[in-house]
Amino acid sequence: MTLEAQVTKIAVPIVTGLGCELVGVDIVPGQQSGGRTTIRVYADQPPKGIQLDTCSQISRQLDTVLAVELPDMDSYVLEVSSPGLNRLFFSSQQMVPYIGQVIKIRLQSPIEGRRQWTGTLISVAEDVVVFESEGEKVSASFHQMERVRLVPDFSNIFRQKDVRQQGHEQ
Repeated sequence: MTLEAQVTKIAVPIVTGLGCELVGVDIVPGQQSGGRTTIRVYADQPPKGIQLDTCSQISRQLDTVLAVELPDMDSYVLEVSSPGLNRLFFSSQQMVPYIGQVIKIRLQSPIEGRRQWTGTLISVAEDVVVFESEGEKVSASFHQMERVRLVPDFSNIFRQKDVRQQGHEQ
């Protein structure tokens, strides 16, 4: 079982026990992060989003259990956070609510000579993700994707904030 799978198995009951959902687990090997493996756990609490206090509770409980369940892990850094505006996708189904938005993809192997793509998410059907990049429709299996991230639309976020502020002024 991979480290990611082990941490996921341990994290699910802790995260759900606090009324949240586990979005995913990301492992950054020590050679990429200064010698210590980084374990990133992403959790959410729809519809309002997860709070900092809840992330802290998850972190404390998870750190205690990891120390017992994975004693051979000498040193690691545990990070628990919300998925954030530029969220990573851990399954194709997580992408469905973001159809029409821009995503950034890094593939395991090239399609049309490219491993890196940025484009608008058009559809998700089971494991197949279709996006448009530079006027061209591209489809790839989610399992071909090394990493997929949402590209936040800050102009839309600021526009929504301005609308809310105007509503309070009236």
